[in-house]
Amino acid sequence: MISHVSTFQAWYRKGMVKASLKNYSSAIHDLEVALSMEMTSVGKSNIEQELKLLLQKQENVNEVGTSDCDSNDADLPFAGYNYLFAYSFLLWNAY
Repeated sequence: MISHVSTFQAWYRKGMVKASLKNYSSAIHDLEVALSMEMTSVGKSNIEQELKLLLQKQENVNEVGTSDCDSNDADLPFAGYNYLFAYSFLLWNAY
């Protein structure tokens, strides 16, 4: 059985991987899910700080006139594969 903590950690780590790949809108979504699952006020505060930074990064990218990696990476060979590898690695090491 998967615990609540493991599920929270998976969402959080998934969001951080997406953020590192500059896939900001998906990262924001995943961190919002993690935020809704977090039970401690310190944990919620940390996630809110991460979200604030990601929202700023997403805004900066959009101001420059380019979109984030949600659509751009689809044209690159193996772009999705890198994400899947990183996400799988984090999930494997979460348990």
